[in-house]
Amino acid sequence: MFDRLAIYGVPLIAGVVTTAVLLGPGNERPAVGVEVHGLVATGAPVCAFRLHSKRHLADERASVALDGLTLVVRHDGRNLGRWSGHTDESGFAEALVPLAEPARGRLHVTVERSGVSLLDTTFAVTAPLISEPPTTAEAVAGTPPLWVRIPRGFGVPEHAEPVEVVADFPGQGEGNEPPTPTLVVEAAGADIQQAPPKRHCADDGCGFRWRLDTTPRAPTVQLTITATSGDGHSRWSGQLPVQPGGMWLDPDSHDPLVVRAAVPQQRLYVSMLSRHGRFWGGSVPMQHTHDGRAHAELPRPDRLAKGAIAVVLSSEPDEPDGATVSWPLYPDLGSVQGTLQRVGDGMPAALLAEDARRARARLPAFGLVAAAAVFELLYLFLRWRRSQRKLEAFAHVADKSAQAMTVRTPLWWLTLLVGGLVLVFTLLALMTALA
Repeated sequence: MFDRLAIYGVPLIAGVVTTAVLLGPGNERPAVGVEVHGLVATGAPVCAFRLHSKRHLADERASVALDGLTLVVRHDGRNLGRWSGHTDESGFAEALVPLAEPARGRLHVTVERSGVSLLDTTFAVTAPLISEPPTTAEAVAGTPPLWVRIPRGFGVPEHAEPVEVVADFPGQGEGNEPPTPTLVVEAAGADIQQAPPKRHCADDGCGFRWRLDTTPRAPTVQLTITATSGDGHSRWSGQLPVQPGGMWLDPDSHDPLVVRAAVPQQRLYVSMLSRHGRFWGGSVPMQHTHDGRAHAELPRPDRLAKGAIAVVLSSEPDEPDGATVSWPLYPDLGSVQGTLQRVGDGMPAALLAEDARRARARLPAFGLVAAAAVFELLYLFLRWRRSQRKLEAFAHVADKSAQAMTVRTPLWWLTLLVGGLVLVFTLLALMTALA
């Protein structure tokens, strides 16, 4: 009875325990982490982060909704601000963290859920964003000289972008006003709608301003503008920068801001920028129209308009270059170009922690298999020695042929049994270590 239990029971118990460990605590569990994006510049009074909670299981990553999140911003060990909230069904959340003092140097950001760390990272605050003036083409010699100004810097296909043309007549002010020039516009790759000119006169001269609503129909737009006044003639030729596939912010909208897209986008992701970086963010669903386009409205409370220079629109939450466009809110003040930066990603650390947990859970099973293997080998060795002594005693009273037959028989099946047990325990050990 004891022999059967030792030979068959110990491997069976080791196998059952190993299987239970592999399917229980040693089995893979979802690794959960949080990725944080933002843009924080020196002097920022607030940090506006975009959180993305993710889950990794069986080589597949997916967004997951998490509640009870706490984000803390620190500098030199001091707490500067805290945010508590949750991510939505798509795994995203906007965390607005007012700071106790302006941002500078390096900031330490942590995200926790029920005491479990989902992100622990440190990042450097960038330099203040530089405001760029509106794009203005050089004046063209002639009478009258022409200035071509693109207030917002570029256009988007299928949407009318204002282009300003200015003709100056210095020395011809009030009382000696020049006649209104004739403006002829030729466009390749765009449709032009020209508004009547506006006259501005002062003591030192007069000027005329035209607004050309330019709707790009191609990736490149070539404009040729000719102005004629009396015997004077001047000509300007150049390209209008175009961003294909970009979201278009209606320049005539204020509150709410109206965003349009030439293709049906599902959701619009927004970032508000000032010289101190990103200070607000959000997302809104886009409404589809019968002609296959989409539009959305963005409320802009007064507190957001204060200090805002640009609004960044994107169809993707991480705002990649190919799907993102930055529009100036006040073209006369210029615009800033700010790219959403990844502050930190907690998923790599979560994967390492999960691998370490599984290794710790499998270690006892591995030890049990090793101990059972050693026990089996020792037991079989002792049993073989005991059998050998019995056979040697029996050999004194048996003939030589019976002795040889009896001695060889247990060695043959004992060798097979030991080899089989070694193979079984080796497989169990490999399953425990590599599963």
